[in-house]
Amino acid sequence: MGCPSLERLAIPRSIRTLEQGLLSGNTRVSSIVIPAGVGEIAFGAFDNTRIREVRVEAVTPPVAGLIHDQWYGFPKDVEKIIVPAGTADAYKKAAGWSRFADRIE
Repeated sequence: MGCPSLERLAIPRSIRTLEQGLLSGNTRVSSIVIPAGVGEIAFGAFDNTRIREVRVEAVTPPVAGLIHDQWYGFPKDVEKIIVPAGTADAYKKAAGWSRFADRIE
């Protein structure tokens, strides 16, 4: 799964779910923009990646694909998660996203 040699990913605005294994194992993509229409990010979508910056355009935090209350496969080494103005508190409290509360701005 995934595309290990991909250097850039432009997620189409028509996508509603980021599926398991989307970028699994890719170490070249360092930042992504998640369009406003994405309502769910599956377990393992970004497993074993080096994504450092995530920009999320959705006002409502996308549902995190949790297993045993843990969101595995979201970029664990992410340094910055940029969300729309006025939504940081909602993201910091949302299931899965709360694990990254100190990196949400």
